[in-house]
Amino acid sequence: MALEFDNSGGAGDREEKPSPVKIDYDLCEATGVCESVCPEDVLLHREGFTQVVKGQACTECWICVDNCVASAITIG
Repeated sequence: MALEFDNSGGAGDREEKPSPVKIDYDLCEATGVCESVCPEDVLLHREGFTQVVKGQACTECWICVDNCVASAITIG
């Protein structure tokens, strides 16, 4: 099951683009590598759980996808 969390705050009057980053928690091994390699701090790994916290900041560089050993992250 792929879930997306975004704690970026209110959008106000502007329309936010949806986050392109998705994590499949059935596959995720919760290593935290994705958080450590993301140059935009899109992901947060705490207490054995990784979530998308700033999805709109994703530049679709694919670094998190390339470094995920479980292939649990998709972009798009």
